Amino acid sequence: MSNLPSPHPVKLGECVYVATRSKAEPSEIPGEAWLLELEDIERDTGRLLQRVTKAERAPRSEKTRFLAGDILYGKLRPYLNKVIQATDSGYCSTEIVPLRVPHALEGKYLYYWMQHPTFRDYANVVSQGTNMPRVSPAKLRDAPFLLASASRQRSIADYLDDVFLRIETIRDAVAQVPNTLDAVWAYHAERTLGELAEREPTVRLEDVVIRANYGTSKKSSREGHVPVLRMGNLQDGEIDWSDLAYSSDHTEIDKYGLNEGDLLFNRTNSPELVGKTAVYRGGRRAIFAGYLIRLQLAENVLPEYLSVVLNSPLGRAYCRSVKVDGLSQSNINLKSLLNFRFTLPSVARQEAVVNGLMAAKKHVRHLQQAGMDILEGLPGVRDIALRRAFAGLPSSRSAFDEADSLLLEGIEEGVRSMAQRDVVDARERRNRPKVENRRLLSRGEISGDHLSQLIQSDNGLRPIDLWEESRLSIDDFYDQLRDEVIAGLIVELRSDDDDSERRLVRR
Repeated sequence: MSNLPSPHPVKLGECVYVATRSKAEPSEIPGEAWLLELEDIERDTGRLLQRVTKAERAPRSEKTRFLAGDILYGKLRPYLNKVIQATDSGYCSTEIVPLRVPHALEGKYLYYWMQHPTFRDYANVVSQGTNMPRVSPAKLRDAPFLLASASRQRSIADYLDDVFLRIETIRDAVAQVPNTLDAVWAYHAERTLGELAEREPTVRLEDVVIRANYGTSKKSSREGHVPVLRMGNLQDGEIDWSDLAYSSDHTEIDKYGLNEGDLLFNRTNSPELVGKTAVYRGGRRAIFAGYLIRLQLAENVLPEYLSVVLNSPLGRAYCRSVKVDGLSQSNINLKSLLNFRFTLPSVARQEAVVNGLMAAKKHVRHLQQAGMDILEGLPGVRDIALRRAFAGLPSSRSAFDEADSLLLEGIEEGVRSMAQRDVVDARERRNRPKVENRRLLSRGEISGDHLSQLIQSDNGLRPIDLWEESRLSIDDFYDQLRDEVIAGLIVELRSDDDDSERRLVRR
């Protein structure tokens, strides 16, 4: 790739049509039509997460039409870097901007440029809004763009197709690692406890519990003297001391104060998480909330061992069998918990089981973190590939040769043609009944200032509105408009934010 001619800088709007004009009300969208929302696009990857139809989504607001091959760019919160290439025509949220490329420009080349760090940095700088920053269509048209020859465009697109496919393959494989490792540990725990059950006695939990009680029902605060441990603080068999609530009620603190070695059981949570268990190891004073049950065990039961058992496939299966499901949460009462039966070997054997399973889990967590580190590094790899693909850029148009200039001229003409065609297609669909039911005028029947005489408001008219009033065919309308603009009878005003607000004003 290093021997290919380098791309050249121009503005995005010179080479790409920002297709924001063609809108559709929900009633105009067919039920089977693809309806794209920002939530359907994965950030940073250009991956389509789901494809939903209008019938499935039931929209209530206006949408923007797009065509197959358009590059669809999320203008809301541009730091999310949401961009895809449409495989089919459809409709999208007005927070998504369709970008249409002429024949001389490769769609995939534009797709990759929209993800380049230079473009992302520009979009973040020019976006406006504190909580919901957006990039206006006008700013998109002014964005930097790197023009390259057709062969160079294809070379860049092919190179990045290959690199990004490899990155996504790695990502998909690594993303499976955490669940795979959890399954390996669960199998190891199930086999270890299963072998233990073949030669050791079983007991009922009620028989080895000295004390069991629910936690405080008093409302906690964001500040206070003593932390109140809640269901979110039980993580992976341990206490997570982040995101704490607090209590300053001395009566509650005395009644529900935890002692080192207490076992906390999560009695109310989602169906997937209810029953998770952790050991309180002291070191920090705390009480526990009402969604938890505190168990204080006999001396012949290690709390770490019981926690491992309850968090193992054996314990999780028991919890699933006794939970009572509500609308959004499940519950396991104290009576059901105390009926749990489990294998109880000697304290020494319990300690050996805990040490073996915890060492295995520590190794699993280490490998999972390594996988997370790889995933977190992949966006950086993508950026390196993008910078490499678009490297060696000239600083000004002085580097253009004759072929480059001709290419740009052809692209600009293609953009103008697409803009005109989009206006015609979109407005003809909306206004065809009104236009087709009246007799059209020929240019021989009108005066030289026909269009300017129709503009009565100081605010002017949109081109489509003026065309409807003109009673001219679309071709005659644009010819007449061109003549009146050249004659100085009409001037064109553009909004800074949206090209769809272009207006024609009489001088």
